[in-house]
Amino acid sequence: MDILLKFLKIDLLSTTNVILTMGKVATIEYRLASAPLITAKVFSVELNIFIRTGSRIIAVPSRSIVYPVPSLKENDLCFGMTESAVNTIFFVLLQIPALEFMITPQIFSGADELTEAVAALFAHTKCPKCPVKSPLKITITVVGDKLVVIESKKATVKLVVEIAFYSKGPTGAFSSLFVLKVNIILSAQASVHDCLLYFTVRMLSIDVVLLHSDVGPIEVSSLQKLIQALLTEAFVPQANELLNIGVPLPSPLDIKLNYPSIHWTEGMLVFCV
Repeated sequence: MDILLKFLKIDLLSTTNVILTMGKVATIEYRLASAPLITAKVFSVELNIFIRTGSRIIAVPSRSIVYPVPSLKENDLCFGMTESAVNTIFFVLLQIPALEFMITPQIFSGADELTEAVAALFAHTKCPKCPVKSPLKITITVVGDKLVVIESKKATVKLVVEIAFYSKGPTGAFSSLFVLKVNIILSAQASVHDCLLYFTVRMLSIDVVLLHSDVGPIEVSSLQKLIQALLTEAFVPQANELLNIGVPLPSPLDIKLNYPSIHWTEGMLVFCV
């Protein structure tokens, strides 16, 4: 037994204490947190995760709640990534710069409808800088932190953006109209190919509120469906492009996590092979 333990320790150190590259964005380090637990039925290890981006090193917080990893059943290995680890990965990868563009059909299929809906907000007021038919300009800025919530059989990403609307005046200069605060909920999907973990997101729902108006009180609830469609077409693809960087996974005891079955369990993302 002593010989087996020594062999396992050496093999574990060489296959779990690794530093791997996340594209050009960061490096991720997996480090054995403690001695493995070995019984007649289970061989269990716990890893710490550190992500280096630029000169900054981010340590994934230790688990405050212990979530059970599913039974191996017919699998050789199950690897659980905690909600904290997934949140840290999203924080590093999902650095979306402010987006600025004219609302045209080339950018958003509902551009004309959105422009008309915004113009209709000011139909009852005298507003010389409000849009009539000219394209609107908008900026979309992510504010605050992103939050990944992992529950049984699903994961959601919650974030907030501010959308500022501008119209072109007679001189050609753009004037501010109003700013919306949009609470977004996305669904998250995970896949593993060639031992690389990939995430994608899809739009689930939004909630729109008026944050600021330069043209007096307006009711923006009529814009909600159009804003959701706009974010689905113009914002979500930007998020998925940033997430499309494979996060390398370790290979404990040289067991490759390649095309595993994937399970969302309470507080944890689990891969089994």
